[in-house]
Amino acid sequence: KMKRIDLDTNIKESDRLNSAFVGACEAGDQKIVEMLLPWVRRNGVNCSDSLGVTGLMAALMADQYEVGGLLLDLPGIDITVRDNDGRTVLDYFLNSKSLFYLEEILDKLALILTKVEVYELILKKLTECLSEFKEQSNVFRRLLPYYDIRFKSRELFNHALKYAGENTILAVQSILQYDLDQSELSPENVTALVAATAAGHYGLIRIFFLRQSLPDMKKFLKLCREKGAKDNTVNRELYRVLCYMIEE
Repeated sequence: KMKRIDLDTNIKESDRLNSAFVGACEAGDQKIVEMLLPWVRRNGVNCSDSLGVTGLMAALMADQYEVGGLLLDLPGIDITVRDNDGRTVLDYFLNSKSLFYLEEILDKLALILTKVEVYELILKKLTECLSEFKEQSNVFRRLLPYYDIRFKSRELFNHALKYAGENTILAVQSILQYDLDQSELSPENVTALVAATAAGHYGLIRIFFLRQSLPDMKKFLKLCREKGAKDNTVNRELYRVLCYMIEE
């Protein structure tokens, strides 16, 4: 019985130290992290709290990039571990604001995650950025090079037209930098584009005009008018497009 009690006590002490280490990583308390590192090195650098959250997950999510960098340099650090709910380091990392170590994280996770899984997680983060695009535009643009715009029939394009609000034009322009060939727009993409234009984002007319043939443009404008776009506003935007083309 005494041995069993001692064993239980040791396990609880170990759990407390694991949680203390993860908590220090989340808080960015480098002094405490370094104090606990000898114990962590002996018992496993991938130790986690009761939820399966590792120190690296906690540090990256909380933008504690100095502690995150310290952990990434530890021999034996395993970036492929998952928490109790099956979430990876990338899930936590994409909740950060700075996105430090993005390339390193993605390179290492390529060992366990398919491109579809990675794109799904990035799409979720990009979509979250759209509703606060003015504040999140840097994060949005930082992630775009690592995402396939054509994923899921250009779902991000549709989301930008639906959720970016007054920043719709800026969001769409950012996306189009990585989606130069618009000849494959799906009916869903066109429907979303028409709805956003008719809702008042008439600057989309110029964007669409400069990337499509004239027959497509005629069809597009017809659909916009059917959705309630006003002729005088459409014509004014077309005039601006022509002036832009002449200046170019």
